[in-house]
Amino acid sequence: QGSLTASPDGHTSVLGNNKLEFVLRLCMSVVLAYMALLRMNYDLVCAVHLWSHVMPPMMGWLVRSKDTKTKKGGGKNSKKSPSTNNLSSIPPSLILPISLSTLFLVSLPSCLYLCRLFSNPTFLTFVINNIPQYPIKDALHYMFPISELNASYEIVTSFISNKELLHDMLAHLLFVTFHVQVGRGHIGIAFLTGEQRRKNMLIRMDVENPAPSSSKKSKKKGGDTISINGATEQRKKFDPSRKFRRSAPTFILLTVLPYMFQIMFFANLNKFAFMNVRNQIHRSVRIQELFGHDAHLTAMAGESATSPDVYAGSMDTVVDTAYDIFN
Repeated sequence: QGSLTASPDGHTSVLGNNKLEFVLRLCMSVVLAYMALLRMNYDLVCAVHLWSHVMPPMMGWLVRSKDTKTKKGGGKNSKKSPSTNNLSSIPPSLILPISLSTLFLVSLPSCLYLCRLFSNPTFLTFVINNIPQYPIKDALHYMFPISELNASYEIVTSFISNKELLHDMLAHLLFVTFHVQVGRGHIGIAFLTGEQRRKNMLIRMDVENPAPSSSKKSKKKGGDTISINGATEQRKKFDPSRKFRRSAPTFILLTVLPYMFQIMFFANLNKFAFMNVRNQIHRSVRIQELFGHDAHLTAMAGESATSPDVYAGSMDTVVDTAYDIFN
């Protein structure tokens, strides 16, 4: 992602300005949430999401390259005549705005084209068919439970006739799960970073304020010797752990509690989306598929017939097991 500019608090900003990057990412989060609320096409939402991650590094690189050229040009212009310096103090050129506009106009359609390309079934089928069986496909089957997921999908589709509705539900669940897991990852990294900064405070406290020596200073006054433990007196005057102890409530209120609430919120949101899909499949198996055909009703009339609850419960087990692989 290019060169990063680290801020004093440990956060790395690709723009070199933490506040500007925070405002941009907050605005993009609101836009993405609004697009998801309106149930726009997933390829459009994913394109905007990808664009929001691509733009900050490119903008940071563009701004830093312009600053570097400006500094080099300023050093060269300083040796020139005053009239040349006066010309260089004219309002800035339109190079940066034009570059940013071109970057906006090229990057967003490129992200949209890339997302639509990878969401096209024809392209995916072409890629899958052209992947060599050995060693790539065999390695993927050994590394990931692809055959088990395929078997689970076939079991679910055998009980659900409306394939289009099933695909829409699974696409929405995958969309929610991906964004929730990525968001939880960023939250966890931010929490670990804040926790590590607090641990570093302890290390710096020991390094910058070493333990006082136990040697005693002696002063002769007349014929008597008076021993004074200067290190102990200095230790009483200055407590290096005071700053660390006083920052504990701030750390709990601004770091620990927000992390806990955000993790609980995202976990419940992900669970809510999954339960909606699972319950929809449960109802489809228990009510629509079993009671929607006369042959199924005749088969369930026998003494040894399996009840609809057993079928639906088995389907819940299949769905839970398959989803636990992703979540």
